[in-house]
Amino acid sequence: EILKIYGNPRTSLSMAFPHLYSENDIKRIPVGMDILVTHESPRWYELDCVRDAVGEYGTDEPGNYFLYERVKKVRPRYHVFGHIHKSCYKETDNTIFMNVSQMDRNTFRPEIKNISV
Repeated sequence: EILKIYGNPRTSLSMAFPHLYSENDIKRIPVGMDILVTHESPRWYELDCVRDAVGEYGTDEPGNYFLYERVKKVRPRYHVFGHIHKSCYKETDNTIFMNVSQMDRNTFRPEIKNISV
């Protein structure tokens, strides 16, 4: 069996890996992935971690709207991400979203999620 995984480390912050011009790195996320791994979270307010982070990033909203739109289009089986330091997990009809970030090992306990592809 072949498992297709795609990763994108870029983020909206102007730090180490800023997005390419006009979000071209997001537009390049291919269709047909089993697992999409990104640093940044999608801006989807049905995710507890995104909704709970509103206001914690100054005037910026948490997550990336363009990433959310691309995930809806390419429909990976899993979207694993971080950046927002609040864990969350949500299943939809098409994609399972998992925020696996951890900021302080004394605050957050690691979780093990078994995934099947």
